[in-house]
Amino acid sequence: MKWDVSISTDAEAQRVEDKLIAFDATRVPLTQDKPFIHLNFNVKNEGAIIAGINAYVYGWKILYISRLFVEEKYRHQGLGSHLMQVVTEKAKVLGVDRAHVDTYEWQAKDFYLKHGYEIFATLKDFPRGHVRYYFKKEPL
Repeated sequence: MKWDVSISTDAEAQRVEDKLIAFDATRVPLTQDKPFIHLNFNVKNEGAIIAGINAYVYGWKILYISRLFVEEKYRHQGLGSHLMQVVTEKAKVLGVDRAHVDTYEWQAKDFYLKHGYEIFATLKDFPRGHVRYYFKKEPL
């Protein structure tokens, strides 16, 4: 048998994603209608984005926070906390009761601890000399 390996188009990459979602659903049935529900919000000042959060609820009503950013001059004013609150409230309406997020030591480790998330794993030296922290929160 000869295999032809090639770079996937966006449509082909989505097909691979769809196949994995379908497989997963045969093993652990999804508990929501869509496999992914995006919860993305931003804060603007004079039309410019100064903060934002990108998150999604996946498969089994689990919230994953993929990105949270606040422009440096707007930090420590409650914007990040407010965005976390907005996403958490929206997720709870969808029936979510648990969440996870990851961050590096130079990013928001203390922020997530302050918001009740607990570290459940670390990955050292990715990148070299740094630590990636994995957090969870349950109940949300």
